[in-house]
Amino acid sequence: MVELRKTAVESILGIHHVRQTFVGDALVRGVSGGERRRVTIAEMLATAGRYLVMDSYTKGLDSAASLDIVRSMKTAARHLGATIIATQYQISKDIFELFDNVVVLREGQGIYFGPTGQACAYFEALRLRMPVRRTVPDFLSTIADDPATLPANGADAPQNVEELAEAYHESRECEECQRLVAQGMAHPPPRHQSEEAAEFLRRQYLVSWPTQF
Repeated sequence: MVELRKTAVESILGIHHVRQTFVGDALVRGVSGGERRRVTIAEMLATAGRYLVMDSYTKGLDSAASLDIVRSMKTAARHLGATIIATQYQISKDIFELFDNVVVLREGQGIYFGPTGQACAYFEALRLRMPVRRTVPDFLSTIADDPATLPANGADAPQNVEELAEAYHESRECEECQRLVAQGMAHPPPRHQSEEAAEFLRRQYLVSWPTQF
């Protein structure tokens, strides 16, 4: 099973051909920058974790390499049953549309969480109009930064973070999110955990005092 999962992860991420290659460093020639990023993602997927949190994982890569990696991540999430949470900065429209849901934060508060395909319509319903020749990711980034810079807003359009957060908490999107959370809490997925692992996690300190010393 270990070999099978390893082969599956390598194939999904497109690094099977470099499995016998050193990752490399400043002195040792190794895999490329994009392949190195894929190796890091493969390490996470190989643990059989259900939830993966990724921050700035496309930093330093060109748009084509970033798009290819996100496509591989989506394939992995579908086939390996994982949920991937990733931060994104200045992404392309193609990468944005690969994600199922998007969270828009402003000053630490959530002002939207829902399907990516409905995000633009939600904010336009609040009279925050997307400028011509702008992509949806750029539009959402502007709202998260300073919606006052958007042209031709309605007089009653929310501007500060309190108004945006209040509008979201009163929306159907928030109501649907709360319904799904309640449904998940009522019927959680089964936990595949050995008795030894459960006993380990019940300890007050995960590392013994002599080991800490």
